[in-house]
Amino acid sequence: MLRVLSAVAAAILALAGAAAALAVPTPKPPFSGPETPSTVATVTSTDPIPVTGGLFGIVKRGPVTPVCRVGVPCEKPAVGIRVSFLLDGSVVASAVTGAHGRYRVELAPGTYAVSVPRPAGIGGVKPQTVTVGSAMARLDLFVDTGIR
Repeated sequence: MLRVLSAVAAAILALAGAAAALAVPTPKPPFSGPETPSTVATVTSTDPIPVTGGLFGIVKRGPVTPVCRVGVPCEKPAVGIRVSFLLDGSVVASAVTGAHGRYRVELAPGTYAVSVPRPAGIGGVKPQTVTVGSAMARLDLFVDTGIR
């Protein structure tokens, strides 16, 4: 009887282990949603330094109306705008935001100025400087439209 119980217990544990192995979630990319990597951002880089890190995130713009109302978004994703990263006044990399304002850019570790073209960023972009480490990190940006 003990052997039968041991065999049943081993079978149950084996099945439970197989079920647990099937239930392991697959890793998600840095973004969730309908975008494919080709729609997240277009990246160009002139950085001769080996790239080991970078940034990804969502760029929003606002305000989008002169008067913000409760329950109505006062900002929207900044679609199709070029975000540039400058080192000592020279653009080393840039990304064009995708369909939902998402971007991704590879950068070497360091401190960069962030820039967006006018009139998209009449009031500028926040933050204006970023520090990049040795890994990819999320950084959401906000572009001030100047609407008041």
